[in-house]
This record gives sequence, structure tokens and C-alpha cells, in this order.
Amino acid sequence: MKIPAQYPAPESFLTALAQPFDSIAGSRVVEPFGFVWSDAVALDRGLDIYHISAPPAGIHLTFKHEGIVFDHDYSDDGKGPFLLTNCAFWGDEESYESYKGSIWRN
Repeated sequence: MKIPAQYPAPESFLTALAQPFDSIAGSRVVEPFGFVWSDAVALDRGLDIYHISAPPAGIHLTFKHEGIVFDHDYSDDGKGPFLLTNCAFWGDEESYESYKGSIWRN
């Protein structure tokens, strides 16, 4: 994975929360890392929850179906929309260069 020259700003991650993967806000977070939806891994629980990780960048994103996020009926067809619900960052790992952008607090 190529590490982007310009990381998304912390505000970009906050703005992307509860937005679809392919929204403008979501794109600002995923595109610099080269994430594509086909990289998403579904949890094996029969729920529409997907994870995308980029170990070299030290970043992990979780997307949930809108019906799960807002607790209303939804069609379990795997078509979404899938909303960003969690962003996780971790420190340097051996042989990896992790996310070097600034991170919000609290």
C-alpha cells in the first residue's frame, strides 16, 4: 500500500462519521489510502457490518448498514447504504509506517 503524501485532516474523519463510503465526506477519508469497497470484509454474523483495514497505514474503518445504525427496518440485501461508524488508529508496527497525520482528541 502506498502511504499518501497528504493525509486526511482530523475534521475529515469526524465529518465522515455516519456518512456512506461513497459520499463526498467518505471519499475524503478513503481515497487518499486507495481504499475500494471490494476490500471491505463482512463480519460473519449475518449483519451488514464491514471492516476495511490498512495495516501499513495503521488505520481501520468500520461501516454498518444504515438500518443497523439508526435501528430501523432495512433490506438485508448487502446493498447499503453503509455508514462509517468507527475509525481506529494504532502506532508503529515492525516494518510498517503507520498513519502520520494528526488525530483528534476526546
